[in-house]
Amino acid sequence: MSIYRHGHSETWRADAQTCREENSESFAGLHCANSTPYYLFDEGSAVPDKIYEVAEGGKTDGEPMHFVFGNPTRNGGKFHEIFHAQKHRWITRQIDSRTAKMTNKDLIEKWRKDWGEDSDFFRVRVLGRFPKAGDMQYIPNDIVHLAQKREIKFYPDDPLICGIDCARGGDDFAMIQFRRGFDARSEMVYRIPGEKVRDSMRFVSKVTDVLGRHKPDVIFVDSGAMGGPIGDRLRQLGFNAVDVGFGEKAADEKAYVNRASEMWGRMREWLFLAGAIKDHPQLEAELTYREYSHNAKDQLVLEKKSDMKARGVGSPDWGDALCLTFAQFVPKLSMTEDKWLTKRGQVDKKASKSPLDRLQCE
Repeated sequence: MSIYRHGHSETWRADAQTCREENSESFAGLHCANSTPYYLFDEGSAVPDKIYEVAEGGKTDGEPMHFVFGNPTRNGGKFHEIFHAQKHRWITRQIDSRTAKMTNKDLIEKWRKDWGEDSDFFRVRVLGRFPKAGDMQYIPNDIVHLAQKREIKFYPDDPLICGIDCARGGDDFAMIQFRRGFDARSEMVYRIPGEKVRDSMRFVSKVTDVLGRHKPDVIFVDSGAMGGPIGDRLRQLGFNAVDVGFGEKAADEKAYVNRASEMWGRMREWLFLAGAIKDHPQLEAELTYREYSHNAKDQLVLEKKSDMKARGVGSPDWGDALCLTFAQFVPKLSMTEDKWLTKRGQVDKKASKSPLDRLQCE
């Protein structure tokens, strides 16, 4: 179905299309070099990411515009990115239905009493805000927002811990994140493109320069891909580097299916308690987009990166670097080094209790 101006059916028209993912190619080829090609999406949360991706190619000439409307029903996908990770590229408006002239104020008040003003139903249908958490979202948005705004808190004897997530190349990034107690905001974060870390010697040179400036007490290195040789080289240079495999068995096998799920679980608890993180849309997206499930043993199973990419969500490289700072328990600086480190720089297995134990006591 289309609407067009008489005599200009090819150059002055609007075509109606369904947003089924298999119909994505119908959104390609919207070109008009001497005019204004535009897209208008309704119920933007329900439009598949593939449709948004194909539509990008139709905005390469002329004076293109893209309008997207809808209730913010999902905490993931391209519509969510418009208001978060890509907010700098869009002019956004979120409308509270209570301020609109033609809405049913009596019904809205009934909803407020029935559901509560802070309920996801009221947030989405009335306030025009995204829900606090999706059905399978592991870390809720409101928890991340609190962590971005709260005051920094740490103790003088908190060790400085470094997490290094090594890139696999391509679109992934190598990330270097520091944390001191509840403070993961004060120290600088380093982001290195995947194509620049294929040369391991060049990468380790960059890493040692960063570590020399910050002087962390312990460094947890992702041992996957090229991470193993990086950890070996850091130990040769005298750094207290510990290899961590995301696919290894968890210390708490009853609760977590592997090491990755356990580290994200500890990080989630830290965020709930008092963790402070950088107020950056990329970190927010990576922490909130990841989903989870439970297997037959009732172990927590974190969503795989391949599954995230399949639904259009990028690799959580920054989130993984932060979670690496929770790989193992690191004692307070008042403890002597020989109580928790072996000769090869590995944390003593007897000291592998949760890094949140003391934090919860205090």
